[in-house]
Amino acid sequence: MYKRYASLPERFCIADGVKISGTESGIVVFVPARSAYFQGNSTTEHILDLVEQGHRNSEIIDSFIHQYTQSDPDEIREDLEGTLRELWTMGVLEKGEDHE
Repeated sequence: MYKRYASLPERFCIADGVKISGTESGIVVFVPARSAYFQGNSTTEHILDLVEQGHRNSEIIDSFIHQYTQSDPDEIREDLEGTLRELWTMGVLEKGEDHE
């Protein structure tokens, strides 16, 4: 898929029809375009919350870097970019409009 190699867009939005349900151990996400469910953890849930609020990817990454000050910022950035790319490839996220 081209999304595996394309540069990440600056902003994502939740794809049409995606349903997110909370569970005791994280979240369950239904992606109708793939007729598939997947389970996410609290980090995935937090990322999707920030996407829904309209935050840019750089803002999402910065919020995690500021939250986890004891961790290597480059490692956090790499991990979150990988998670965003995975959510995009799976059809949970789609390119969002950049209004600024």
